[in-house]
Amino acid sequence: AYLPWTLLLVDRAITRASVVSGALAGLVAAFLVLGRDQVALLAIYLVAAYALWLLARQDEPLQALRRALLPLTAGAIVGAALVTLPILMTALLAADSNRPEIDYTGAGGGSLHPALLLTLVAPDIFGASGRMGDYWGPPSLAWPYIELYIAQNVGQMYVGALPLLLVAIGLLGGRLWDREIRFFTVLLIVMLLYALGSYTPAFRAIYEIVPGVSFYRRPADAVFLIGALLAVLAGYMTHLMFTTPWVKPSRTVVAVIVVLCAAAAATAIGLGVWLDRVPRLWLPMTLAAGTFGA
Repeated sequence: AYLPWTLLLVDRAITRASVVSGALAGLVAAFLVLGRDQVALLAIYLVAAYALWLLARQDEPLQALRRALLPLTAGAIVGAALVTLPILMTALLAADSNRPEIDYTGAGGGSLHPALLLTLVAPDIFGASGRMGDYWGPPSLAWPYIELYIAQNVGQMYVGALPLLLVAIGLLGGRLWDREIRFFTVLLIVMLLYALGSYTPAFRAIYEIVPGVSFYRRPADAVFLIGALLAVLAGYMTHLMFTTPWVKPSRTVVAVIVVLCAAAAATAIGLGVWLDRVPRLWLPMTLAAGTFGA
């Protein structure tokens, strides 16, 4: 909830050289930091990357940095004043803990299984909204044993049919690669790779290189940021519909989207056959088909 406000205030601090916005950015970012969980860590990295991107995209980055130095300094001072003592107390507590660091295997056990990407299209495809005994997605009693330890609601990625279709049209049509939005598109890809954890080689590199990542055991927490980034990208596509002549998606784009939806349905049916859960598929798949069709 703090992330969009932090991004807005950082944007105003840099583009308008506003000291007040800079100080407020530090204030709200401090609330983010004080969460002290993995979602907060990822959000702070996102905010820092956003600030660097804002500076880099200026016509004269060095001059923009000089203008933004005072606002950013104000934000750093306000933020540090609020977080230093609580973070020191957390660090002292961690020194006496048996969990100040999570090894790579332990962290990988909290990865997002690729099959859970199906919930982007059909949110209850694995029965996550029901009882634990009825849930059959990864990991569960129904799924062949895998080294995963995440709750059944962690992998829920559904953001709505319209937002997902808008993002798909933007990606396939190239509009989400425009200079003014490209940052969020790239960050979405990075967060997806992070969430998949040990299922791609990318997380191993992130775990070894990026400070703070080794403190946490569930890369699937990045689904929070994936939802936020999908919201931004869908909002940008909606913005284009109201500010520029709307270009009808090409037949190729529509065909690719239809093929992807059909592939998702076929994959779900294949998993249902494999795990003997076909009867549980028809209601969520019918709801998804009706929603996307409408």
